Amino acid sequence: MAFCVFENPGKRFMLFDREVNCLVPITEETAHDLTGENGEERRRLQLETLRQKGLCRSTVLHTIEHPSLPFMETFLETQVDDMVLQVTQNCNLRCEYCAYSGKYYNRTHSSRRMSFQLARDAVDFLVAHSRDKDHVNIGFYGGEPLLELDLIKKVIQYIEDTYPGKEFNYTITTNGTLLDDETVCYLESKKVNLTISLDGPKETHDKYRRFVNGNGSFEKVMDNLRQIARNHPYYYKLLRTNTVFTPGQNYEEITEFLDHDPDLQGVSPGITLMSDVGSKEPIVFDSSLAELNERCKFTLFLYITGALDEKYVSRSHRRYLDDLIYDYKIYRNSGEMVECSHPGGPCEVGSRKVFVDIHGNLYPCERVGETEAMRIGTIYTGYDVEKAKSLTNIGSLTPEECKHCWAFSYCDVCVGFCIEGDRVSREKKLSRCSTVRSSVLNKLQDLQFLLDWGVDFEKGKELLRSK
Repeated sequence: MAFCVFENPGKRFMLFDREVNCLVPITEETAHDLTGENGEERRRLQLETLRQKGLCRSTVLHTIEHPSLPFMETFLETQVDDMVLQVTQNCNLRCEYCAYSGKYYNRTHSSRRMSFQLARDAVDFLVAHSRDKDHVNIGFYGGEPLLELDLIKKVIQYIEDTYPGKEFNYTITTNGTLLDDETVCYLESKKVNLTISLDGPKETHDKYRRFVNGNGSFEKVMDNLRQIARNHPYYYKLLRTNTVFTPGQNYEEITEFLDHDPDLQGVSPGITLMSDVGSKEPIVFDSSLAELNERCKFTLFLYITGALDEKYVSRSHRRYLDDLIYDYKIYRNSGEMVECSHPGGPCEVGSRKVFVDIHGNLYPCERVGETEAMRIGTIYTGYDVEKAKSLTNIGSLTPEECKHCWAFSYCDVCVGFCIEGDRVSREKKLSRCSTVRSSVLNKLQDLQFLLDWGVDFEKGKELLRSK
């Protein structure tokens, strides 16, 4: 059996049954029976009653295997749609939490950069392996990618000259310090999707995001943002900022800055947590972050249901709605459990996205370390299909635990969360399970709360625009 019981506001008790992928309202007494609070005999009788209604059945799941495995070779040969190029390992900042800071396995800053010839070969590799895709994405990654703006320009020119019939989208995440007007003119002309790292007000930002000489970068980033707003107003409104929350910050102050600073009102703010993928030390946040998230989430819900004016909603926390829409689609479309399946986290490694380092090695994405355990081939020798299958099928690390987990379909654990040093670890994967179940439970509670209030998730992101 794989189910959970939870309570929503107003003493509304719900049963989530993994086997049939449904949320069912139950009485408080039934909830207490199922959790064993009324004794084992009552639990047994209640389960028999529910089984007669098609609920709480023994699982039919016998084999943990990713459904894409039989098709992986085809996916890797014809359906790659997102490539990230490591154009440099160098950066003009030294951010404490950066993947190259030394706090993560197998990555440090260096002066090494990607050659144009290798970048061309990587583009050719992408085109050759995306025959079934009308459009593809190329991300330019560092270090600080704009240190290699000349290389980026050459790559884009090569694409335009060589592959005029294929649609390319371009993305860059930058620290924002090199965005002079000439650079912005070019990026706008090529419709580059630009995300600027901005970690909050001056004191917070400069604590973590400093130049090599130790000086803070806040004033330079903000000056550049103001210049973009003044000289490129249309492009400015397409910008995104990303703020990394690290342990011990004043999250209220940062959120207030992102939501209300006048120089940020035209851009779309986002928040991510300091990554624990490949981290040498545990990353632990205190309760103040959870409390802030709950308050911001609650005001977002009141706005969605029409009970609160938009001005009270945190701009930087609106992306939580994207998570709920994603889970709603799983809830609506997953169907009943089958005999052979896999937890929901992993994408098809190497197909959904592929990361190319400065040497031409292939990895699942930019989040994982550049270790032999993660390498899935090279742009010259092609994919190691069996390795890509293995990193996709990480449920095989913990088959028995996965078979009995009620959060199976909503799990977000990919191979990145299973890295310990230079190897994929069963123990590391299991260490995330409680966090996943807690997160999924919260989202199911939120989803049911909004459904009870008549929110139409079929509208997707129009939920916000229609208010």
